[in-house]
Amino acid sequence: MRLIVPPFERERMAYGIKESMLAKLYIDVLGLPKNGPEANKLLNYRAPTTSQGEAGDFASMAYFVLKKRCASQGNLSIKEVNDFLDSVAINNASKQKDLVKKSLLHLITQSSALEQKWLIRMILKDMKLGVSKETVLQVFHPDAVELYNVNTDLNKMMAYNPTAETFMQKGSKFDIKKLMNDSELQTCFCVFDVLLVNNRKLGKETLKHRHEILQTIFTPINGRIHVVPKTEARTMQQVVGALNDAIDSREEGIMHWKVYRKKDPPASILCGTEKPEVYIEPCNSVIVQVKAAEIVASDVYKTNCTLRFPRIEKIRDDKEWHQCMTLAELDQFRSKASGKLASRHLYIDNNEPQKKKRKLPAKTKKVVGVIDHFKSQDLTRVSKETDMFEDVEFCILNGSEDHPKSELEKGVARCGGFVVQNPGRDTYCVIAGVENMRVKNLISSNQHDVVWASWLVACLDQKEVVPWQPRHMIHMSPSTREHFAKEYDIYGDSYFVDTDEQQLREVFGRISNVNAARCTSLDHSQSTWMFSPTSEIQKAPYPLPV
Repeated sequence: MRLIVPPFERERMAYGIKESMLAKLYIDVLGLPKNGPEANKLLNYRAPTTSQGEAGDFASMAYFVLKKRCASQGNLSIKEVNDFLDSVAINNASKQKDLVKKSLLHLITQSSALEQKWLIRMILKDMKLGVSKETVLQVFHPDAVELYNVNTDLNKMMAYNPTAETFMQKGSKFDIKKLMNDSELQTCFCVFDVLLVNNRKLGKETLKHRHEILQTIFTPINGRIHVVPKTEARTMQQVVGALNDAIDSREEGIMHWKVYRKKDPPASILCGTEKPEVYIEPCNSVIVQVKAAEIVASDVYKTNCTLRFPRIEKIRDDKEWHQCMTLAELDQFRSKASGKLASRHLYIDNNEPQKKKRKLPAKTKKVVGVIDHFKSQDLTRVSKETDMFEDVEFCILNGSEDHPKSELEKGVARCGGFVVQNPGRDTYCVIAGVENMRVKNLISSNQHDVVWASWLVACLDQKEVVPWQPRHMIHMSPSTREHFAKEYDIYGDSYFVDTDEQQLREVFGRISNVNAARCTSLDHSQSTWMFSPTSEIQKAPYPLPV
């Protein structure tokens, strides 16, 4: 029963473990990568994108992670499950996280994923059965709920610190059942009332009389058995003083003994079927001025009437408690106008009040702005290191996986250059790491040189301007194309500069791809570069303007 309805558990200490702690324990015990998808599922189990329809249910999410790693069938008994939960509670209370991990590892090896799903819900004390806890108890026995509510264990032992001569607070980490004779703490029994002495029932005796009998039953022993002190308070100052004394003694507070009983009110209070929750002596109360629509008949109260739509207007400090309305005055009010309490006539005023315009909720203004990846980066804090790109303007559209756009923009700023988000008349070249739709649109405009981001990375690594070569270029403007036609042949081989092995392999790779028919009737030196596709020949180096 204690496993099916864990919220009703009273004997076992708190586990001190919630979803986030369990997720970290499972990640550690299973050896999951901390940034892996399964670890993210456990840590972000509430996110709908990661939970796949199980948002908010940590146990179900853990089941999907564990079903590939646990045995198909477990062999734990109910006793072993209770022992496991006891060990988790005790080790957590003693802050021994290693033992908690060891218990969890034993659980993983000895139980299936489905069993762990329900064990996790037992630890979290939320079984998600679709029925209430009271329903489960009623199935066990029709009177189980009522018995549980009234069967409160009052003979709890207190933990006493003889060194400090104080009681330990409830939230302190100790197990009252495991205190030994040589422990720093010792058990102490605090008695506050007596109901049975030598088969003599004292339930009908007054509290004062029972307290007098309690003083004669046993002899208090400091730190072992105490009588809970009682104080009669008649003023607010006495109550505040008792509370301050409890604070100085490191106690949790004071208890107010409720004299008024709803089922057995004082004889001076005449009640109908409706019983008051709290009773205040009239001499200690105040007079309130109440406004209502009318006085209507009612058999709920002893006056056989009540107020309709009552609301308190103010407290009458000018009246004493005995100057309240009497029952005869109430009957007189009730007899007038059949209980209607309206007392003033309505008069038409020439100055009619203006109708108040209904205040409409303010419409949220749609903020119009630039998309984040189109916004320019704040480069004012980037310190200048070289003059390699002094006063040269670049437009960096995107970067690569190893060198993102932000990194390239900072590199240009460190070398004295400027970065714009849209190329203009003064833009030296456009840098791109990926040939996306925006790059293709700039190529179709045929106004700017579009260079691979690898060229800019090479310049930053070598700390000098690397001349453009065909392998660096995505697209060339007409002037650059004309310059390349004078220095490179149709395959991208330079007429004047020596070629290394890598460049020679690139030239041989272009030979089989060039369509010779496209340039048979055109000038060999220039038209080849004018019409070569960017996928076949990629642009050549070009020095920065002086």
